Amino acid sequence: MKATYISSPTNLLYYSSLKNSDARILLCGNAKYYITDSRFILTAQKELSNYYTVVLSDKLPLVKKSIEIINQLNVNILAVEGEALSMLEYLMLEQSLKNITIVDDSEKINEKRVQKRKNEIINIEKAQEITDCIYLEVIQTLFEGITEKELAILINKKIFENNCTPAFDTIVAFGENSACPHAIPSNKKLQAGDAVIIDFGVKYNNYCSDMTRSFSYKFATTEYEKIYNNVLNAQSAAIKNIRPGVEAKELDCIARNSLGIYQKYFIHSLGHGVGLDIHEKPRLSTKSNDILKKNSIITIEPGVYIENKFGIRLEDLIVVQQQGIRNLTNAHKNMIIR
Repeated sequence: MKATYISSPTNLLYYSSLKNSDARILLCGNAKYYITDSRFILTAQKELSNYYTVVLSDKLPLVKKSIEIINQLNVNILAVEGEALSMLEYLMLEQSLKNITIVDDSEKINEKRVQKRKNEIINIEKAQEITDCIYLEVIQTLFEGITEKELAILINKKIFENNCTPAFDTIVAFGENSACPHAIPSNKKLQAGDAVIIDFGVKYNNYCSDMTRSFSYKFATTEYEKIYNNVLNAQSAAIKNIRPGVEAKELDCIARNSLGIYQKYFIHSLGHGVGLDIHEKPRLSTKSNDILKKNSIITIEPGVYIENKFGIRLEDLIVVQQQGIRNLTNAHKNMIIR
């Protein structure tokens, strides 16, 4: 018999709907245990008693209390989240569960999160709506001389004003800095003719959004216009081929081929799943074995990065539907912002 041991904050939230990292969940057949300490026990009992046996771990640390329950379950396999389990916690389990085989079951534990439920789609859609609005607001405030840091701070300020938190570190890059896909905002000042990349997202009700927009400030060179249109066409080609059952790596291949001579400058994967975490399954890369499923939410974000010149990335957030897609991203893709 197998028991599943859930320990990562994200999966604790997903499987229980309670945001509490000081807990563990044990699943074994029809038996479900939610183990937490005295700070959260009353909330857990109120919210989860219909679904879980709520266990107080007061005299013993969470892991030791979990071990105590595992030993009572008569299991011979313990499935864990290998990607999230600390070495210390793994060693405690291994040393205390001598006759139980511990296996990494991260793929299966995370698999349930791939196809979003209705309420999850609603939350992600709202997160993206807020992201769209913030982008449209901040590009109206641009002026020559603003620094990457100042613009990133303004974006983050607006995120908090909308009662959200940043889904990840906000990326703002001007000029040659935009050739670095995950540039760290610096004191570089915006100048006319600069390429600009803005990549950010928000967390709304624990769910993430993710969007990237690229543009040239005030005017664009012929080279910038040509590459921008190539990236836009690559994104469109990939989006047109999204449907349940498609291999994720096929979409990556479609986008790369659409870039033609510029595909050698596309130095990252095409996209990823989005949900409670900013990066989830499915992975859209040449090495991915993932298959798109109905109600997955994914990013499509091809990019071209030419060192010492500029970078361009366009990223939309897409719901995979039974027939086609729904694009949650509505912010315009104007190539030039004046």
